[in-house]
Amino acid sequence: MHRIITMVLCITAIANQLYQHLNQRTPIAAHVAGYQDTAKQPRITVADTSIGPMTILMIRDTAQSVEDIGNTLNTNFGELFTYLNQYGIQPKKIMAFYHTYQPPYVMDAAVEVDKEPQQVTGNIRLNKMNGGQAVVAHYQGPYERVDTAYTIIGRWLQEKRKTPEGSPFEVYLNDPSTVSDPYQLRTDIYQMVKQ
Repeated sequence: MHRIITMVLCITAIANQLYQHLNQRTPIAAHVAGYQDTAKQPRITVADTSIGPMTILMIRDTAQSVEDIGNTLNTNFGELFTYLNQYGIQPKKIMAFYHTYQPPYVMDAAVEVDKEPQQVTGNIRLNKMNGGQAVVAHYQGPYERVDTAYTIIGRWLQEKRKTPEGSPFEVYLNDPSTVSDPYQLRTDIYQMVKQ
């Protein structure tokens, strides 16, 4: 449960980054001749991939402001993991799907699971994802800067003349409570593409 709470706190950071991205302004220093940013940069690689079928349990919810996203996800991941523990279902990937990028923010707290449950309770929905072709951005860096991966995916889709299908989703690959350097955090951002 500690890992889940930590993941939710990190997702809160992603939500804050989303807010900053929506209100992004070019820094004055970027306009100065000879300016060079020497700060650490996230690492991002983009690749074609395919995704196999997944059984996903999720809770869709809405946050009225960026500040509400963390609490909303925290509540929903809590409900999901309580359900998983109660029914002996093992989590696989911990994910988040973001469907809107302005208020109200519509999102899914989601967990891929090892088996299809016989029933779902409360706000939990079952989603069976068929899989298919996708683009993935392997992102290593702070959650606050993950918007750069979305920008790169958008460029990749244009260059390859691919059409996105459905909402992108993030898969969190390591536990931020065990990573001391935020530039070591790893997130895969997937966007399914039409074939």
